[in-house]
Amino acid sequence: MNNYYKYVLEKYKGKATRHECPACHTKGKFTRYVDEQGNYLADHVGRCDRESACGYHYTPKQYFTDNPYLADSAPVKIPPQLRKPPPPKIKPIDYIPKEYLVHSRSYENNLFKFLCEFFTADEIMRVADMYHIGSTKEKAIIFWQIDTEGRVRTGKVMQYNPTTGRREGYINWIHSLMKNNGSLSNDFELGQCLFGEHLLSVEAYKDMPVALVESEKSALICAIAMPQYIWIATGGKSQLNGRAHILDGRLVAVFPDADGQEDWKKAVSKFPNMGLSDIFKDVTEEESKSGFDIADLLLIDKIISYGTDYQRWAWKEVNEKFIAQAEEKQDKEWARYVYTKRKWAEFWNHGAYVHTIKSQIQILFDNLCDDYPVWAKFRDKFGLEVVKIETW
Repeated sequence: MNNYYKYVLEKYKGKATRHECPACHTKGKFTRYVDEQGNYLADHVGRCDRESACGYHYTPKQYFTDNPYLADSAPVKIPPQLRKPPPPKIKPIDYIPKEYLVHSRSYENNLFKFLCEFFTADEIMRVADMYHIGSTKEKAIIFWQIDTEGRVRTGKVMQYNPTTGRREGYINWIHSLMKNNGSLSNDFELGQCLFGEHLLSVEAYKDMPVALVESEKSALICAIAMPQYIWIATGGKSQLNGRAHILDGRLVAVFPDADGQEDWKKAVSKFPNMGLSDIFKDVTEEESKSGFDIADLLLIDKIISYGTDYQRWAWKEVNEKFIAQAEEKQDKEWARYVYTKRKWAEFWNHGAYVHTIKSQIQILFDNLCDDYPVWAKFRDKFGLEVVKIETW
Protein backbone atom coordinates (compact mmCIF):
# COMPACT_ATOMS: atom_id res chain seq x y z
CA MET A 1 0.00 0.00 0.00
CA ASN A 2 1.26 3.47 -0.85
CA ASN A 3 0.69 5.40 2.36
CA TYR A 4 1.88 8.66 0.84
CA TYR A 5 -1.32 9.09 -1.22
CA LYS A 6 -3.36 10.02 1.86
CA TYR A 7 -1.13 12.91 2.90
CA VAL A 8 -1.72 16.54 1.93
CA LEU A 9 -0.06 19.81 2.81
CA GLU A 10 -1.59 21.21 5.98
CA LYS A 11 -4.05 24.05 5.44
CA TYR A 12 -3.18 27.35 7.05
CA LYS A 13 -4.92 27.77 10.42
CA GLY A 14 -2.67 30.31 12.03
CA LYS A 15 1.04 30.60 12.85
CA ALA A 16 1.04 27.26 14.64
CA THR A 17 0.56 25.48 11.32
CA ARG A 18 3.73 26.96 9.79
CA HIS A 19 7.12 25.81 11.01
CA GLU A 20 10.86 26.34 10.67
CA CYS A 21 12.25 25.08 7.37
CA PRO A 22 14.83 22.29 7.89
CA ALA A 23 16.84 23.56 4.90
CA CYS A 24 16.98 27.37 5.12
CA HIS A 25 15.93 27.52 8.80
CA THR A 26 13.48 30.36 8.19
CA LYS A 27 10.76 30.27 10.82
CA GLY A 28 7.08 30.29 9.89
CA LYS A 29 7.68 29.33 6.24
CA PHE A 30 7.51 25.51 6.31
CA THR A 31 4.27 23.62 5.59
CA ARG A 32 4.17 20.00 6.79
CA TYR A 33 2.22 17.09 5.35
CA VAL A 34 -0.71 15.67 7.39
CA ASP A 35 -2.97 12.64 6.99
CA GLU A 36 -6.79 12.59 7.04
CA GLN A 37 -6.81 12.85 10.85
CA GLY A 38 -4.34 15.75 10.89
CA ASN A 39 -1.37 13.66 12.02
CA TYR A 40 2.07 14.79 10.87
CA LEU A 41 4.74 12.70 9.25
CA ALA A 42 8.37 13.26 10.30
CA ASP A 43 9.10 16.91 10.95
CA HIS A 44 11.26 17.31 7.83
CA VAL A 45 8.52 16.16 5.40
CA GLY A 46 6.96 19.24 3.81
CA ARG A 47 7.51 22.23 1.57
CA CYS A 48 9.21 25.60 2.16
CA ASP A 49 7.07 28.55 1.09
CA ARG A 50 10.19 30.38 -0.09
CA GLU A 51 10.18 28.66 -3.48
CA SER A 52 12.68 30.92 -5.26
CA ALA A 53 15.02 31.56 -2.33
CA CYS A 54 15.04 28.05 -0.83
CA GLY A 55 12.96 25.57 -2.83
CA TYR A 56 13.04 22.74 -0.27
CA HIS A 57 10.24 20.19 -0.86
CA TYR A 58 10.40 16.71 0.67
CA THR A 59 7.28 14.73 -0.20
CA PRO A 60 5.61 11.74 1.54
CA LYS A 61 6.46 9.64 -1.51
CA GLN A 62 10.15 10.46 -1.11
CA TYR A 63 9.90 9.83 2.62
CA PHE A 64 8.43 6.32 2.26
CA THR A 65 10.84 5.53 -0.59
CA ASP A 66 13.73 6.46 1.67
CA ASN A 67 12.19 4.55 4.60
CA PRO A 68 10.58 1.46 2.98
CA TYR A 69 10.19 -0.35 6.32
CA LEU A 70 7.54 2.26 7.20
CA ALA A 71 5.53 1.93 3.99
CA ASP A 72 2.73 -0.13 5.60
CA SER A 73 2.95 1.40 9.03
CA ALA A 74 0.85 3.98 10.78
CA PRO A 75 2.40 7.45 10.97
CA VAL A 76 5.02 7.53 13.68
CA LYS A 77 7.60 10.02 14.83
CA ILE A 78 10.94 8.66 13.71
CA PRO A 79 13.82 8.78 16.21
CA PRO A 80 16.47 11.33 15.19
CA GLN A 81 19.11 8.67 14.55
CA LEU A 82 16.87 7.01 11.89
CA ARG A 83 15.79 10.14 10.06
CA LYS A 84 17.08 10.88 6.60
CA PRO A 85 18.98 14.17 6.91
CA PRO A 86 17.49 17.07 4.96
CA PRO A 87 19.34 18.38 1.89
CA PRO A 88 22.23 20.76 2.56
CA LYS A 89 21.19 24.29 3.35
CA ILE A 90 20.82 26.46 0.24
CA LYS A 91 21.85 30.01 1.05
CA PRO A 92 19.41 32.53 -0.44
CA ILE A 93 20.62 35.27 -2.77
CA ASP A 94 21.69 38.50 -1.10
CA TYR A 95 20.95 42.00 -2.36
CA ILE A 96 22.71 45.34 -2.14
CA PRO A 97 20.79 48.08 -0.30
CA LYS A 98 19.17 50.36 -2.87
CA GLU A 99 20.55 53.52 -1.26
CA TYR A 100 23.97 52.69 -2.73
CA LEU A 101 22.46 52.78 -6.22
CA VAL A 102 20.65 56.05 -5.45
CA HIS A 103 23.79 57.73 -4.11
CA SER A 104 25.80 56.70 -7.18
CA ARG A 105 23.38 58.18 -9.74
CA SER A 106 25.33 60.60 -11.92
CA TYR A 107 25.98 61.53 -15.55
CA GLU A 108 29.62 62.40 -14.76
CA ASN A 109 31.53 59.55 -16.35
CA ASN A 110 33.93 59.21 -19.26
CA LEU A 111 31.67 57.02 -21.36
CA PHE A 112 28.94 59.66 -21.39
CA LYS A 113 31.56 62.29 -22.26
CA PHE A 114 32.46 60.20 -25.31
CA LEU A 115 28.80 59.66 -26.28
CA CYS A 116 28.20 63.43 -26.24
CA GLU A 117 30.05 63.48 -29.58
CA PHE A 118 27.21 61.46 -31.09
CA PHE A 119 24.03 62.19 -29.12
CA THR A 120 22.39 65.07 -27.31
CA ALA A 121 22.59 65.43 -23.54
CA ASP A 122 18.83 64.87 -23.28
CA GLU A 123 19.07 61.58 -25.18
CA ILE A 124 21.91 60.36 -22.98
CA MET A 125 20.24 61.41 -19.72
CA ARG A 126 16.97 59.74 -20.69
CA VAL A 127 18.68 56.38 -21.11
CA ALA A 128 20.93 56.91 -18.06
CA ASP A 129 17.80 57.35 -15.95
CA MET A 130 16.15 54.26 -17.46
CA TYR A 131 19.09 52.07 -16.50
CA HIS A 132 19.88 53.86 -13.18
CA ILE A 133 23.45 54.50 -14.32
CA GLY A 134 25.96 55.47 -11.65
CA SER A 135 29.41 57.07 -11.72
CA THR A 136 32.47 56.91 -9.48
CA LYS A 137 34.76 59.74 -8.36
CA GLU A 138 37.23 58.58 -11.01
CA LYS A 139 34.49 59.02 -13.68
CA ALA A 140 34.10 55.28 -14.24
CA ILE A 141 30.58 54.13 -15.06
CA ILE A 142 28.51 51.77 -12.91
CA PHE A 143 26.20 49.39 -14.75
CA TRP A 144 23.78 48.26 -12.03
CA GLN A 145 22.17 44.82 -12.27
CA ILE A 146 18.55 45.16 -11.11
CA ASP A 147 16.12 42.24 -11.32
CA THR A 148 12.44 42.27 -12.26
CA GLU A 149 11.50 42.77 -8.60
CA GLY A 150 13.60 45.95 -8.43
CA ARG A 151 16.25 44.33 -6.22
CA VAL A 152 19.89 45.33 -6.74
CA ARG A 153 22.08 42.28 -7.37
CA THR A 154 25.43 44.03 -8.00
CA GLY A 155 27.04 46.63 -10.24
CA LYS A 156 29.79 46.39 -12.85
CA VAL A 157 32.32 49.23 -12.66
CA MET A 158 34.13 50.04 -15.91
CA GLN A 159 36.41 52.85 -17.02
CA TYR A 160 36.38 54.21 -20.58
CA ASN A 161 38.61 56.51 -22.57
CA PRO A 162 36.62 59.75 -23.05
CA THR A 163 38.13 60.30 -26.51
CA THR A 164 37.95 56.85 -28.09
CA GLY A 165 35.16 55.26 -26.06
CA ARG A 166 37.33 52.17 -25.52
CA ARG A 167 37.41 50.36 -22.19
CA GLU A 168 40.50 50.85 -20.04
CA GLY A 169 41.81 48.93 -17.05
CA TYR A 170 40.12 46.14 -15.15
CA ILE A 171 36.46 45.46 -14.41
CA ASN A 172 35.44 45.91 -10.78
CA TRP A 173 32.28 44.70 -9.06
CA ILE A 174 30.33 46.66 -6.48
CA HIS A 175 29.76 43.65 -4.22
CA SER A 176 33.52 42.91 -4.18
CA LEU A 177 34.42 46.52 -3.43
CA MET A 178 31.84 46.64 -0.63
CA LYS A 179 33.12 43.41 0.91
CA ASN A 180 36.65 44.80 0.83
CA ASN A 181 35.65 47.96 2.70
CA GLY A 182 33.42 46.11 5.17
CA SER A 183 30.08 47.38 3.82
CA LEU A 184 29.01 43.80 3.00
CA SER A 185 29.71 40.58 4.85
CA ASN A 186 32.18 38.15 3.32
CA ASP A 187 29.46 35.51 2.93
CA PHE A 188 27.41 37.76 0.60
CA GLU A 189 25.66 35.37 -1.82
CA LEU A 190 25.78 36.82 -5.33
CA GLY A 191 23.15 35.97 -7.92
CA GLN A 192 23.66 37.94 -11.12
CA CYS A 193 20.89 38.94 -13.53
CA LEU A 194 20.79 40.50 -16.98
CA PHE A 195 21.65 44.19 -17.32
CA GLY A 196 18.39 46.05 -17.96
CA GLU A 197 16.27 43.16 -16.68
CA HIS A 198 14.24 45.53 -14.47
CA LEU A 199 12.74 47.13 -17.59
CA LEU A 200 10.78 43.94 -18.27
CA SER A 201 8.44 44.71 -15.38
CA VAL A 202 7.76 48.33 -16.39
CA GLU A 203 4.11 48.60 -17.40
CA ALA A 204 4.83 50.97 -20.29
CA TYR A 205 7.20 48.41 -21.84
CA LYS A 206 5.16 45.24 -21.29
CA ASP A 207 4.33 44.77 -24.99
CA MET A 208 7.69 45.87 -26.38
CA PRO A 209 10.00 43.30 -27.99
CA VAL A 210 13.44 42.75 -26.48
CA ALA A 211 16.83 43.16 -28.13
CA LEU A 212 19.67 41.24 -26.53
CA VAL A 213 23.33 42.26 -26.89
CA GLU A 214 26.55 41.26 -25.18
CA SER A 215 27.86 44.45 -23.57
CA GLU A 216 26.19 46.97 -21.31
CA LYS A 217 27.74 49.81 -23.30
CA SER A 218 26.06 48.52 -26.46
CA ALA A 219 22.71 48.29 -24.70
CA LEU A 220 22.92 51.98 -23.74
CA ILE A 221 23.95 53.16 -27.22
CA CYS A 222 21.26 51.12 -28.94
CA ALA A 223 18.63 52.26 -26.43
CA ILE A 224 19.42 55.84 -27.46
CA ALA A 225 19.41 55.13 -31.20
CA MET A 226 16.48 52.65 -31.31
CA PRO A 227 14.14 53.16 -28.35
CA GLN A 228 11.41 50.94 -29.81
CA TYR A 229 13.17 47.94 -28.26
CA ILE A 230 13.99 47.05 -24.67
CA TRP A 231 17.78 46.70 -24.89
CA ILE A 232 19.23 44.16 -22.47
CA ALA A 233 22.82 42.89 -22.10
CA THR A 234 24.11 39.53 -20.98
CA GLY A 235 27.40 41.06 -19.82
CA GLY A 236 29.60 38.56 -21.66
CA LYS A 237 29.84 36.22 -24.62
CA SER A 238 29.36 33.14 -22.43
CA GLN A 239 26.51 34.65 -20.42
CA LEU A 240 23.65 33.79 -22.80
CA ASN A 241 22.66 31.02 -20.40
CA GLY A 242 19.99 30.11 -17.87
CA ARG A 243 19.60 33.73 -16.78
CA ALA A 244 17.99 34.42 -20.14
CA HIS A 245 14.94 32.33 -19.21
CA ILE A 246 13.62 35.51 -17.58
CA LEU A 247 12.88 36.48 -21.21
CA ASP A 248 10.61 33.49 -21.84
CA GLY A 249 7.33 34.67 -23.31
CA ARG A 250 8.88 37.81 -24.84
CA LEU A 251 9.81 38.39 -28.46
CA VAL A 252 13.64 38.58 -28.43
CA ALA A 253 16.01 39.68 -31.20
CA VAL A 254 19.60 38.67 -30.50
CA PHE A 255 22.55 40.70 -31.81
CA PRO A 256 25.86 38.82 -31.43
CA ASP A 257 29.23 40.56 -31.77
CA ALA A 258 31.12 40.02 -35.01
CA ASP A 259 33.41 37.50 -33.29
CA GLY A 260 30.65 35.71 -31.37
CA GLN A 261 28.19 34.70 -34.05
CA GLU A 262 28.80 30.95 -33.90
CA ASP A 263 28.76 30.84 -30.09
CA TRP A 264 25.46 32.70 -29.89
CA LYS A 265 23.97 30.74 -32.76
CA LYS A 266 24.30 27.61 -30.62
CA ALA A 267 23.04 29.35 -27.48
CA VAL A 268 19.98 30.86 -29.17
CA SER A 269 18.91 27.46 -30.48
CA LYS A 270 17.94 26.58 -26.89
CA PHE A 271 15.46 29.48 -26.66
CA PRO A 272 12.46 29.15 -29.02
CA ASN A 273 11.40 32.76 -28.43
CA MET A 274 14.70 34.17 -29.73
CA GLY A 275 15.90 34.95 -33.23
CA LEU A 276 19.42 35.79 -34.40
CA SER A 277 20.23 38.96 -36.34
CA ASP A 278 22.35 38.63 -39.46
CA ILE A 279 23.65 42.21 -39.29
CA PHE A 280 27.23 40.91 -39.67
CA LYS A 281 26.50 38.58 -42.58
CA ASP A 282 28.87 40.53 -44.87
CA VAL A 283 31.79 40.53 -42.40
CA THR A 284 34.86 38.69 -43.64
CA GLU A 285 36.75 36.20 -41.51
CA GLU A 286 39.50 38.77 -41.00
CA GLU A 287 37.04 41.52 -40.05
CA SER A 288 35.26 39.28 -37.54
CA LYS A 289 38.35 39.55 -35.31
CA SER A 290 37.47 43.21 -34.75
CA GLY A 291 34.96 42.30 -32.07
CA PHE A 292 32.65 44.98 -33.45
CA ASP A 293 29.03 44.90 -32.31
CA ILE A 294 25.85 46.60 -33.45
CA ALA A 295 26.64 49.70 -31.35
CA ASP A 296 29.98 50.14 -33.16
CA LEU A 297 28.14 49.97 -36.48
CA LEU A 298 25.68 52.61 -35.33
CA LEU A 299 28.48 54.98 -34.35
CA ILE A 300 30.36 54.41 -37.62
CA ASP A 301 27.10 55.03 -39.44
CA LYS A 302 26.57 58.24 -37.49
CA ILE A 303 30.05 59.56 -38.35
CA ILE A 304 29.51 58.82 -42.02
CA SER A 305 26.24 60.76 -41.94
CA TYR A 306 27.98 63.94 -40.67
CA GLY A 307 28.76 66.93 -42.90
CA THR A 308 31.24 66.98 -45.81
CA ASP A 309 34.11 68.63 -43.92
CA TYR A 310 33.89 66.15 -41.10
CA GLN A 311 33.74 63.29 -43.60
CA ARG A 312 36.97 64.40 -45.28
CA TRP A 313 38.72 64.73 -41.93
CA ALA A 314 37.48 61.38 -40.73
CA TRP A 315 38.42 59.68 -44.00
CA LYS A 316 41.95 61.08 -43.74
CA GLU A 317 42.28 59.97 -40.10
CA VAL A 318 41.01 56.45 -40.82
CA ASN A 319 43.54 56.03 -43.63
CA GLU A 320 46.40 57.36 -41.53
CA LYS A 321 45.57 54.92 -38.73
CA PHE A 322 45.18 52.14 -41.26
CA ILE A 323 48.64 52.81 -42.75
CA ALA A 324 50.21 53.06 -39.28
CA GLN A 325 48.85 49.61 -38.42
CA ALA A 326 49.80 48.04 -41.75
CA GLU A 327 53.18 46.66 -40.63
CA GLU A 328 52.17 45.43 -37.18
CA LYS A 329 48.79 43.92 -38.07
CA GLN A 330 47.63 43.56 -34.46
CA ASP A 331 44.66 41.25 -34.81
CA LYS A 332 41.84 43.17 -33.18
CA GLU A 333 42.94 46.71 -34.10
CA TRP A 334 43.87 45.68 -37.62
CA ALA A 335 40.51 44.01 -38.13
CA ARG A 336 38.73 47.17 -36.91
CA TYR A 337 40.56 49.31 -39.45
CA VAL A 338 40.00 46.81 -42.26
CA TYR A 339 36.25 46.88 -41.62
CA THR A 340 36.06 50.66 -41.12
CA LYS A 341 38.12 51.42 -44.23
CA ARG A 342 35.87 49.19 -46.33
CA LYS A 343 32.75 51.00 -45.08
CA TRP A 344 34.34 54.38 -45.81
CA ALA A 345 35.31 53.18 -49.30
CA GLU A 346 31.71 52.18 -49.96
CA PHE A 347 30.58 55.66 -48.97
CA TRP A 348 33.27 57.43 -50.99
CA ASN A 349 32.74 55.40 -54.16
CA HIS A 350 28.97 55.86 -54.17
CA GLY A 351 29.04 59.54 -53.25
CA ALA A 352 26.29 59.02 -50.64
CA TYR A 353 25.82 56.53 -47.87
CA VAL A 354 22.24 55.57 -48.65
CA HIS A 355 22.16 52.26 -46.80
CA THR A 356 22.47 53.32 -43.18
CA ILE A 357 22.51 50.67 -40.47
CA LYS A 358 18.94 51.48 -39.50
CA SER A 359 17.69 51.26 -43.08
CA GLN A 360 19.55 47.99 -43.63
CA ILE A 361 17.83 46.53 -40.58
CA GLN A 362 14.49 47.86 -41.77
CA ILE A 363 14.92 46.15 -45.15
CA LEU A 364 15.91 42.87 -43.50
CA PHE A 365 12.94 43.05 -41.17
CA ASP A 366 10.49 43.85 -43.98
CA ASN A 367 11.78 40.93 -46.01
CA LEU A 368 11.23 38.64 -43.06
CA CYS A 369 7.69 39.94 -42.59
CA ASP A 370 6.94 38.91 -46.17
CA ASP A 371 7.92 35.34 -45.27
CA TYR A 372 6.41 35.20 -41.80
CA PRO A 373 3.08 37.09 -41.45
CA VAL A 374 3.18 36.86 -37.65
CA TRP A 375 6.16 39.22 -37.64
CA ALA A 376 4.27 41.66 -39.82
CA LYS A 377 1.68 41.91 -37.05
CA PHE A 378 4.37 42.90 -34.57
CA ARG A 379 5.80 45.41 -37.04
CA ASP A 380 2.43 47.04 -37.67
CA LYS A 381 1.45 47.06 -34.00
CA PHE A 382 4.67 48.45 -32.57
CA GLY A 383 6.19 50.31 -35.52
CA LEU A 384 9.38 48.28 -35.40
CA GLU A 385 12.45 49.20 -37.43
CA VAL A 386 14.77 46.45 -36.33
CA VAL A 387 16.03 43.04 -37.16
CA LYS A 388 16.24 40.10 -39.51
CA ILE A 389 15.41 37.02 -37.48
CA GLU A 390 16.34 33.48 -38.35
CA THR A 391 14.06 30.79 -36.99
CA TRP A 392 15.80 27.82 -35.43
